[in-house]
Amino acid sequence: MQTINCNPNISFSQFQPKSQIALTVGVSYSTFFRWLKIAQSERPDLFPSPQSKLLSPAAIAYMAHRFCFDCDLITPSYTKP
Repeated sequence: MQTINCNPNISFSQFQPKSQIALTVGVSYSTFFRWLKIAQSERPDLFPSPQSKLLSPAAIAYMAHRFCFDCDLITPSYTKP
């Protein structure tokens, strides 16, 4: 089993655009969207709105663990006001 390490220094006020996550992970947006629908059905508390363009660090960490990608590759680029 692959070990997933997530950066503990990412604060919960920093969100990431879904499209940037897909690009960074190296999958198409349609694949990422399928992953997102699966994750939303499993953990609706982490994914409040399917229409939102941003994901919280907690949601990113969950998806990284669930779909085996390294979330350390994803650097914070947007701070939610």
